Amino acid sequence: MKKLLLLLFLTFNYNFFQAQSVDYMMVDSVNFLLDRSISLVYKDPKLSYELVSSALLMAKTLELKREQSTAYNVLGNLANATGDYIRALDYFLKYYKLANAMQIPREMSKASNGLGLVYKNIGDYEKSLSQYKKALELNVPYDTVLASKYYNNIGVVYKNMDQYDSAQYFFGLSLELKKILGDQRSVANTITNIGNILALKDDSRSAIELFKQALALETEAGLNEGIAKSYNNMSLAYLNLKEIDSAIIFASKGLAISREINTKLQMKEAAEVLSKAYAARGKFEQAYHYQELSYQMKDSLTNEEMARSVGRYEARLELEMKENENRMLRNENQIKDLELIQSRQRFFLILSLTLLLLAGLIFLLVFFRLRRKLLVAEIDELRAKINSNLVLAGVTLDVSLEVFNNKVHNALTEREYEILKLAISQKPNSQIAKEVFVSVNTVKFHLKNIFNKLGVANRVEALELVAQKHS
Repeated sequence: MKKLLLLLFLTFNYNFFQAQSVDYMMVDSVNFLLDRSISLVYKDPKLSYELVSSALLMAKTLELKREQSTAYNVLGNLANATGDYIRALDYFLKYYKLANAMQIPREMSKASNGLGLVYKNIGDYEKSLSQYKKALELNVPYDTVLASKYYNNIGVVYKNMDQYDSAQYFFGLSLELKKILGDQRSVANTITNIGNILALKDDSRSAIELFKQALALETEAGLNEGIAKSYNNMSLAYLNLKEIDSAIIFASKGLAISREINTKLQMKEAAEVLSKAYAARGKFEQAYHYQELSYQMKDSLTNEEMARSVGRYEARLELEMKENENRMLRNENQIKDLELIQSRQRFFLILSLTLLLLAGLIFLLVFFRLRRKLLVAEIDELRAKINSNLVLAGVTLDVSLEVFNNKVHNALTEREYEILKLAISQKPNSQIAKEVFVSVNTVKFHLKNIFNKLGVANRVEALELVAQKHS
């Protein structure tokens, strides 16, 4: 019984620790899939979606809330990147709810930022601002990188709303944090954003100074696209100031770098400035040449945007198909899980019943063994009492065999009579065997014949018979 219980205990613990080991491996797999999907959001949206969908399914199976929230964040960014804003809102809301359930403010902050981004893209600037500001409030413990990003996002929304003072203020807050972080590219971009705000406020001279600061940082970091953009921004500001020569110089530099790195947007912007500048100089042939170039770049950009739109649409369709497939797979898995649970329940029920039956059988076996011992003990005690009484009563068998046989129905032989006298004197079979010089089995054989002839079952009844016949 103890060995059986020990075996069950060891089996349970082995399965438990083995399951724990498998769970840790599954968690590592989920995190690996999430990391890969995050790195592929913009490089390969389709593969990213497949990876994050698998990670989400595993996270739900293992009830990993933190990993589920991360998966919804990735799905929200994927949907936003493909223009599926309704689905993006749904994913970011699920991300926020899970983060709120876990009481992780920083994750709630990121979810609010995602919602703000989607609202900005659909043109709902009031809701976008509300979410971005909520993200700032939830940025606990304070994360400088996130704060600089949120301030910049708020500045972009205010710029889109033509509230330039507010936009400049929040860009300024973002710039202070980015300078602390020391990311030259990010600092240059924010300086450029502030310069563009000043240009929109007709403060082109101040804007040029900021564009020069951005250009210096970009040149030091070797950021060619940023350099081309800064040259173009400076040329447009000089054009607004009617400083045509400076506008032509910087636009030409911007165009040259744009051609080297093949950035069509910067080529278009440089060509537009050059076209206007040469037209202002009365050099219409050159103005026409650059105008044609700007149109070519615009058409090329339009075609690329159309191709990207088609690609986004196709990607969205594929993502929807994948999501439907995943939904069907989840349903199938749920059915399989239910079947597995039922199977396990049946197994444990059968195992429990078997163990109960086994325990019951063991109990009955022990019970009957004890009962038998008790009965034997009672019989022995009773036999001892009877024998004692008979002995005390002076029951002896001192008559001749002939006299004895006259009083019974079936006559005994001399050997049987001799063994009977020894038996009723309470001598054990082994002692009787020694006295009559036979084996114990022979004694037992004779006693059996004696009991049969006398019509008794044992020595006690034989004693009683002798007492009755010779009293």
